[in-house]
Amino acid sequence: MDVLKLNHVSFAYGAQPIFEGIDYAFEDHKIYAIVGRSGEGKTTLLSVMSGLAEPSSGDITVNGNPIGGCDKYEYRSRDVGVIFQNFNLLTKLTAAENVAFSIELSEQNDRGGKKSSQDAISQKAYDLLSQMGLSRDEADRRVLKLSGGQQQRVAIARALSYGAGIILADEPTGNLDQATQMEIMELFRHLADEGKCVIIVTHSATIAEQADVCVDLAALKQAGAARGQEQ
Repeated sequence: MDVLKLNHVSFAYGAQPIFEGIDYAFEDHKIYAIVGRSGEGKTTLLSVMSGLAEPSSGDITVNGNPIGGCDKYEYRSRDVGVIFQNFNLLTKLTAAENVAFSIELSEQNDRGGKKSSQDAISQKAYDLLSQMGLSRDEADRRVLKLSGGQQQRVAIARALSYGAGIILADEPTGNLDQATQMEIMELFRHLADEGKCVIIVTHSATIAEQADVCVDLAALKQAGAARGQEQ
């Protein structure tokens, strides 16, 4: 089932167009790899899909609902989980505290939702980190005391902490050794099998080969530009 759709989406930096008229639909239960040359606009497209950047034109729908007029912070606290290449964790906090903080922010943003107790939030954080392969001792370490692979697991747990159905990951294995890259991809495979839609921006041919669908951004841009010329 389509969970995220791009409808004639364009983006420009000032007068410089990055992409124009992109149409694409992403489904649940699948891993997508968005590939292309450096400077092609892959990270920009991910930023647009996550609501971190506004498209110049066109719209994006999630589960049939346009995100254009919604509160983008609420959108990122409910519908999409974003994973960054450099993790973007709070370095003064432990792994568990990072995840718990995300849960608390999500609940604060959910105005009509029931608020969990601090004990329940902490337990959920430990449970998510355990699912990512971190022990209780590792969960209680400050994130700078963890390896790069462990920090990425914390970032994935944080992205899952509010039940988002769509995971957007920007070069999530770019700073990791090959063995750890494969471990992270196994986690993404498990999430897709559970029903998530996982969208990864990557330069790695190895990672792209493990995705269910490889999306060539250059081809999408070319098709969008051609449609624009026809109109």
